[in-house]
Amino acid sequence: MTITNKDETIHTYERDERLAVVNHGANGFYVELWESGKCLEIRECFDHSESWAESVAENYVDGLLNVK
Repeated sequence: MTITNKDETIHTYERDERLAVVNHGANGFYVELWESGKCLEIRECFDHSESWAESVAENYVDGLLNVK
């Protein structure tokens, strides 16, 4: 996946050391999953809605979603 400067940040979610950034690009929505200033994963949500991507972000910062 290529992130471009044309991609738009839609929402950010933060709790403690966790940060999730919901973005929209040419292929659809994706979520950057950060912890302690390090990007651990970019979760593609291309086949899903904005609401789905927001749920991924919320679940991550709430500790309900495991990352690689």
